[in-house]
Amino acid sequence: MERSNVIRIDVQDEEQLNMTEDFRWKWVVIPGLSLFSIFLVMFLAGFLPNNILKKMEIVTYDWRMRMAVQQQVANRKGGSIEDVVIIEIDEKSIANLGTIEQWPHHYFARLIHKIQDDKPAAIGFNLCFSEFDSKNSKSDDSLRMAIEKAGDIFLPLSFSAANPDAFIFPMKQVPAGFKSEKFSYRISVEDSIATVPEPDRFDGKLVDLYNQAAGVGFINFFPRTESTAPVIREAPLFIKFADRYYPSLSLAILLATAGITPENLRMAADGKIKIRNIQPDSQVIETTIPTDQNGYLLIAYQGPLRSFRTIPFIDVFQGRIPKAFFRGKIVLVGSSANKNYDWVSVPFHARMTAVEIRANILHSVLNHSYIRRVGIWGTFLIKFFWVILLAFIAMRFKIWHGLISLLIAFLLYTVFALLLFVYLNIYIELVAPLLTFFMICLSIFLYRYSFVYRERQALKKRFVNRLSLEQLKELVKKRAELESDGRKTTATILFSDINNFAALAENQHPEDLLKILNEYHAVMTDVILKWDGFLDKYQGDKIMAIFGAPLSLENHAKRACLAALEMQYRLAQLRVKWGLENKPQMEARIGIHQGVVVVGNIGGVNRVDYTAIGEAVNLASRLEAANKIYGTAIMLSEDVYELVKESLTVRELDYLPIKGRRKPLVIYELIAKKDDRLDENLQQLLEHYQKGLTIYRQGNWESAFNEFRSALKHNSKDGPSREFFHRCIVFIEQKRFVPTNWDGVFESKQV
Repeated sequence: MERSNVIRIDVQDEEQLNMTEDFRWKWVVIPGLSLFSIFLVMFLAGFLPNNILKKMEIVTYDWRMRMAVQQQVANRKGGSIEDVVIIEIDEKSIANLGTIEQWPHHYFARLIHKIQDDKPAAIGFNLCFSEFDSKNSKSDDSLRMAIEKAGDIFLPLSFSAANPDAFIFPMKQVPAGFKSEKFSYRISVEDSIATVPEPDRFDGKLVDLYNQAAGVGFINFFPRTESTAPVIREAPLFIKFADRYYPSLSLAILLATAGITPENLRMAADGKIKIRNIQPDSQVIETTIPTDQNGYLLIAYQGPLRSFRTIPFIDVFQGRIPKAFFRGKIVLVGSSANKNYDWVSVPFHARMTAVEIRANILHSVLNHSYIRRVGIWGTFLIKFFWVILLAFIAMRFKIWHGLISLLIAFLLYTVFALLLFVYLNIYIELVAPLLTFFMICLSIFLYRYSFVYRERQALKKRFVNRLSLEQLKELVKKRAELESDGRKTTATILFSDINNFAALAENQHPEDLLKILNEYHAVMTDVILKWDGFLDKYQGDKIMAIFGAPLSLENHAKRACLAALEMQYRLAQLRVKWGLENKPQMEARIGIHQGVVVVGNIGGVNRVDYTAIGEAVNLASRLEAANKIYGTAIMLSEDVYELVKESLTVRELDYLPIKGRRKPLVIYELIAKKDDRLDENLQQLLEHYQKGLTIYRQGNWESAFNEFRSALKHNSKDGPSREFFHRCIVFIEQKRFVPTNWDGVFESKQV
């Protein structure tokens, strides 16, 4: 019977594999794979078509912003924000006053007068006055005088790109007469890393109107997304034109109202805006606006359209607003009329007025409620923590469980990023880190798979036909036991040897003998593996097997005994087969002992083998040899007998003196399983044998002789009965008396 050399092991069963190259695994492979994954993701981010990773990140950002906006509205319980008030040119105002393009400028002058009576903090227009009133020049004058008289009016500027094809060329200077020194800054930039947008052209012709204002600021969003209808997620707070820095309308209002002079304003190397605010008590407070290297601020939206208190233009124009309503508040004027194009898209909605976005920026800076990007080192630490966590998962869990754990870890990171954004206004990237984590884990899994494959092949090479398939799978899980230098354990050792093999070998052709021996070994190995034994070695015709190592095994003594019984049964079947084939007959002896052994890898540098050593191994070998004395097939030690006596049929043989042991070893013959029915002839033989053995140990040689002779009548070839029968004859012929201290040991038969 042949066994296949191919044993298939599912990778799922190879859980918690102990890596033999532990140092290389921890300090070379994992860092190397992690760096490779990080650089690969960076490469993909830079070279994938259409900036796909960036677009995916934007999707996650918009999703988080929707959640954050919902939370903001819930926190306010649906109420409006009052520190910034919007005067809205809505459909109602258009219906009463006509289209905004037809409005004379004195409408806005009247609006300023109505608001100014309440002493607001500032009034900002999100409407560009780019042309003079062609129908009424006095209208322009009234607006100019209203702006000059109020002293707290902020007007918008618009900048644009050049278009040489349309004969629109770049401008090197602002329009003549424009007081750029009043409305712009020469900001101290600490490092050239920080670069803000630099438009080509200054739009607008009403220089006199601008010069009368308390301040001006640009209202362009300069979106960085490649889209015809960009979503406004961020906005620059400064742009650079003609070597001077111009603030956005929102920032211009805040800087002017706070009295921030140019020398108290600077831009850090990372783009963040640093502001030194000197208080009336001469206390200096430095604040930082967390813009990026291009001067862009992530807009912390407070809610959907009309989250800020919004008043129709017509209601203010006609004086329907209570007195002192605008006192101390920042007022923004903008349009929401459908016929006007002052609408943009935001992360959580398709449409929002530009003036409402200005209000969100104002509120954010006023209350220091910024969305803060996590810096390089913060991102590194977060990634480092998650890389360690995921690497641990990838190393410790088997493949499918690891994948489930990774999905949970990815979900936790996503929730972590969401909670940071919604409750702490902290923004960390989501897509690139998750892709990096995925690549790291994929790399580790692939490495593990290849490593496991190599380890599996090595195990198959070392242990094929030495362990059952189930035990081989279990051995992979507990590989550390094999890699140890040696450990003590209690195991059962089985030795088997063929009777008179030397004489048999002399009468057989070597090739024929080898075929018979291979067939014998194959059958015996099958039996050993069936009972979960470990085939330690072949030594010519000898077989050594271990039960209870390298894997722990319950009832290993009983399993060894059952294996021995089946080995003798299968050998009997082989003898019948060989007889029909005119092949020589073979019989085998088996010795079994249970005790403490040392198991581990033994050998030189280039060749090692897993085996057991110790006194228990030597005793098992001596028991196998002692079968020759008693003519038995399977001999057990008293240690094994105590473990199997309830389930197996055995008979006591003798007290066997062993060199190096103070007490003789009680030995037994294994006959059958308890539930096997013994024929009546064998039962009678065992009864006479047991009586004879008891009388023999009492020194009554004649009575013992009669009992052993009666036993031999039932089976004349019974080895133990013949051995004691001849001993009795020797004692009777020598007329030997029983010594007073006789312990039953037959001294001449030491092994």
